[in-house]
Amino acid sequence: MVASAPSCGAKFEVQLVPHDAREEESLHAALDALVRLSDVANSVFNSITDRVREQRDHVGAARRRVEDAQRKIDALKGSQRATRVFSPAKFPEVLRDPTCCD
Repeated sequence: MVASAPSCGAKFEVQLVPHDAREEESLHAALDALVRLSDVANSVFNSITDRVREQRDHVGAARRRVEDAQRKIDALKGSQRATRVFSPAKFPEVLRDPTCCD
């Protein structure tokens, strides 16, 4: 059975072809092993593609936030009015991605 969305560190198994089997059995075992290997490779590459897409979206959101902050800073530049800045007493907490291990 192929996992549809393997987690970080997921393990897959691909059977080896027995060396003492008849030629026909060896061919069937080799074909089954190659099909399984192909399924595992596709699953891994799909997982990588999904993860890259998620990270690209995350970076895009961060980029939009930076651009928005830059627009606000640019609007304040050269202003002759007093500006009051409010800031929390502590820095925001860094959130780790729970979908992957360290």
